[in-house]
Amino acid sequence: MGRVLLDQPDPARRLTEPIPDKKQDTTVNVVQEEKEKETSQAAQANEHDLHDGSKKDSAIKEGSESKPTEQAEEDGGKEVPKVYKPPGLLVTPDLQEAVDKCRRQVERIAKDCRTKNRKFRDTEFDLEGDSDTCLHGVVEKVKEPTGVQRVTEIFDDPHFFNPDGVASSNDICQGALGDCWFLSGLATISSVPRLVEEICVARDEEVGVYGFVFYKDSGWKSIIVDDMLCTNMPKYEELSPSERDLYHDDKNQFNKIARQGGKALTFAKSGVHGETWVPLIEKAYAKFYGNFSHIEGGFTREAIEDLTGGVATLIHTKDIFDRDHFWKEELLKANQDRLFACAFESLKNTRNGEDTVRVEGLFGGHAYSVLRAVECKGKRFLVIRNPWGKSEWTGRWSDGSKEWAGEWLQILPELGHGFGDDGQFVMEYDDFLQCFTQIDKSLLFDSNWVMASQWLTVPVEAAPSPWTYGKVSFLLSVPCDTRAVISLSQLNRRFYQSIPQNSFFSLGFVVVKQGETEPMDESIHTRSFTRSVNTELDLDAGIYFVYVKIEHTQMIPIHEDDDDDDDDSKDEGSKDDKEKPSDPPVLPSTVDSRKLAKVISEKVIGQSLSPNYVQGDASKFVPVTLEQVVQKDIAYMSKHKGRPRRIPKKKSFFKKIFGIGEKTPALQYQLNAEEPEDPFVGLLDASATQLTLGLKVFTKSEAPVVIIVSGMTSKETLTETVSVRHAPEKQVGLFVTKELGHAIEACRDQVQRIAAECKAQNVKFRDSEFDLQFDLQRCSNGLPPFSVPTAEDVRRVTELFDNPHFFPVGGAANSNAIKQGALGDCWFLAALTSVSCIPGLIEKICVARDEQVGIYGFIFHGDKGWSSVIVDDMLYTKIPEYEDLDRDTKIVYHEDKEKYDNIARKNGASLLFAKSGLEEETWVPLIEKAYAKFYGNYAHLERGWTREGVENLTGGVGSEFITKDILDVEKFWKEELLQVNKDRLFSACLLDFLVKPWDELSHITTFHGLLGDHTYAVLRAVECLGKRFVVVRNPWGKSEWRGPWSNGSGEWTQEWIGILPQLGHTFGDNGQFIMEYKDFLQSFTCIEKTYLLDDSWIVSSQWLDVQPKEQPVASSYGNLSFEYSSIQ
Repeated sequence: MGRVLLDQPDPARRLTEPIPDKKQDTTVNVVQEEKEKETSQAAQANEHDLHDGSKKDSAIKEGSESKPTEQAEEDGGKEVPKVYKPPGLLVTPDLQEAVDKCRRQVERIAKDCRTKNRKFRDTEFDLEGDSDTCLHGVVEKVKEPTGVQRVTEIFDDPHFFNPDGVASSNDICQGALGDCWFLSGLATISSVPRLVEEICVARDEEVGVYGFVFYKDSGWKSIIVDDMLCTNMPKYEELSPSERDLYHDDKNQFNKIARQGGKALTFAKSGVHGETWVPLIEKAYAKFYGNFSHIEGGFTREAIEDLTGGVATLIHTKDIFDRDHFWKEELLKANQDRLFACAFESLKNTRNGEDTVRVEGLFGGHAYSVLRAVECKGKRFLVIRNPWGKSEWTGRWSDGSKEWAGEWLQILPELGHGFGDDGQFVMEYDDFLQCFTQIDKSLLFDSNWVMASQWLTVPVEAAPSPWTYGKVSFLLSVPCDTRAVISLSQLNRRFYQSIPQNSFFSLGFVVVKQGETEPMDESIHTRSFTRSVNTELDLDAGIYFVYVKIEHTQMIPIHEDDDDDDDDSKDEGSKDDKEKPSDPPVLPSTVDSRKLAKVISEKVIGQSLSPNYVQGDASKFVPVTLEQVVQKDIAYMSKHKGRPRRIPKKKSFFKKIFGIGEKTPALQYQLNAEEPEDPFVGLLDASATQLTLGLKVFTKSEAPVVIIVSGMTSKETLTETVSVRHAPEKQVGLFVTKELGHAIEACRDQVQRIAAECKAQNVKFRDSEFDLQFDLQRCSNGLPPFSVPTAEDVRRVTELFDNPHFFPVGGAANSNAIKQGALGDCWFLAALTSVSCIPGLIEKICVARDEQVGIYGFIFHGDKGWSSVIVDDMLYTKIPEYEDLDRDTKIVYHEDKEKYDNIARKNGASLLFAKSGLEEETWVPLIEKAYAKFYGNYAHLERGWTREGVENLTGGVGSEFITKDILDVEKFWKEELLQVNKDRLFSACLLDFLVKPWDELSHITTFHGLLGDHTYAVLRAVECLGKRFVVVRNPWGKSEWRGPWSNGSGEWTQEWIGILPQLGHTFGDNGQFIMEYKDFLQSFTCIEKTYLLDDSWIVSSQWLDVQPKEQPVASSYGNLSFEYSSIQ
């Protein structure tokens, strides 16, 4: 559902349905009619409230905000102007509706309970009478409490808030429930004066009824609970004799000491004795989500959204572009119009043996609240709180540390901090960024903001698919210039998380102004499967398209054959044995469908080059590009006089898409009764082909933004025609086609656009399509059995190097910079080495970059022509974090984390895959990463042919020579090898299967230091003093030829050492070596050649889908033939 927040939150501005496909004056009439209708309904509701019985009982406690109905009564029924409200709860018409409903409900319950002389018992959430439903989900379990007591039984003098009537972050202490994320959010919002009090709408503490409001998907909901809470102390009668002896067999003493006070509570409690708002709001939140188990585990940003209606964003600290700007423009505004929380991922404990790995007292996988950001005496401090109410930071500026000396003790009041293990601590800004890896930011809105929203169900293919556009897009009509926040959300599945889900969706969107082809902004990507994505931007008056991209992910089971199935000795068993229930089935291993989707889509796209290939159902695997949907909208609007595409209004369409008028509702789950013992069996999510999305647009405009669903595609396939022609621009070494120019231009434009967006948002670029940090398995490994070594960590180049630079200071790539890592891609790195021998050629492949933002653009040539690939600057490393080390390894570094981080975890040696031999140079690992993305993942780069790598890098044409098949070695030297780096490139390898029997191929062949099945790059061929030499390089950057003319061999007499400069060679184990031509031919069994095409060449191509004969036959003609003609 779409929402627009405007200057005056008038009900008339709340457009919840798509406007008719008519002229603007009709739209205005519709809006006016809707306004009059809602105003009339509001007036009737107010009249009803004004005549609805007596005044509220004095025991009912409410917030300070007066009701609109009371204001209208005081002013004789006249409309009263809205009063400005500072940033806090999202002001919408349904907020006041929820607040009014909550107050009326509390008032009615309190009055009814007094009439019947009883305290309130919530029949919908009865902890005592229906504890299993309230505590546990279908399969999720929480700690079982020993009892349930009212707050008046737990405390002698309970009070909801402290004597000042306000909430404080120091009140919050986590209990036995894993909801630190919610309590961290609660502590964060309690830093904003009176904000918690607005959520706690009404209460009657005598009767024991409490009313709260929370935000769900696109509206405010009221929640009513009683005052019964779970306790962890048994009844006196349940004690053992020895336990009773501890209390001298005195039941009253036991009840007074053990069963009273906040420590007796099972879940959250207040640090202030007798205060009850913390456990009661936690209970209301659990009821909001169905039960206590549903609030185990989560993200603080989502809790703050639920509590305030704000818009939240995850910020990775390594993605912050300008840290000084982030401090001034973000953190210093904490508690004004934004809130912050922080966390870092749980650390591995496989090395150090500890049960829980901590970073100077802090826990991974745990949420912390950012209470304040303060500058004092030239230093930047953050005040942070652990929702446990204890266990603090033990590093610099921790309570009682050496930094707190002299004048620094005087700043404690300014920081609002006092010493003591109460969970609150102080960190310096640098330590904060180094320790915490992610920051949750939640933007709060004041009453000047207006929200428009639109929700709809989008059909998606059941088949796995990579990122694709075209399923749905929105059109925004912006009446005037305004600041805007656009948020795209999925439904909050925490409400129904007990239903096992096999489908997951990642979202993103771009904003394109009408008439333009390039996006003006894009949603911030943080990680896959987030509940929502958003962006902040300035919009001029006009029409905008919001194009949504969706990635559908499923976990596909992989069933393995059971070796015991064919065991003849296995007992068949009796009939009775067969009827007995079997052991619970072993769940099959699964594979991420995105791996399969990428593979299938590339296959279908490749086959689509053939004009006679019919995609059919395979079209569902082909992602629709942004360019395709933009061009489709432009073409449509051009044809229809500027009118955008809309969802068709036919009733049959709505029946098909939305289920309107359908006799059978959409199936959400099935219950299988065949195996009742297994709670998982039968609870199947059958809504995998539907995704419910909501677009929300927040603005400060004087008139509402109108949201229209402008296009939604289900089975429609967008296609494009690709032509290859001669282009005027000359690109020496790269095959020149029209697509080359387009790819370069598109790559540069995309890099520039993303860099500008990132700088405007003060974030570094994170590639949502190839996120090494949060999508490790998909980026690293293909489908089984393909896999690569597992990385220990992911770091940005700015974290690896003090002064990173893409190319060396001279600005040119060098073949000696390339060093292979733990990936078996010697073929590609040999190709890269060969290409780097042609001056300026690598630089043409590395099209564009912004090293500050961390975005790099490359071009590669595939079956379909040239295409651009964009990546961020995050790379896999093989060095673990300090906290993961065992005790002995820490001692090696004198137990100095800073020394370890600066020595072991920095520089190219820590990279897992390819690296540069030149310190702080980054082009080698980044082009390898881009090539891995080009092919789907790193595992797809394992093993290959160098000629194919050179083809992808240059667009050239590769061929292969078996050295024993060369007819005239003299001619091969003169007409082939001596042309290296002019219009052709070479590599060489020693193929094991040509020199060894098949049964011995498991052993690596070595010949004078050369490795079998390993590719070497041919750098140069030179004739010197009557001899023919070939300069060769191992992409490992080490391990060279040890035969004649190897480094330091006897052939290098004083006479011959003088030719080293002519050969471009120096001694040293850097992977480069010299071979005489005859040794070269004798040692290597295969030579790969790639012919490079300059701009004088043009290509004509034709792809076809050929159906082979069903029966296997020997090599045969007749299946296919081509004709061509040459036109002068």
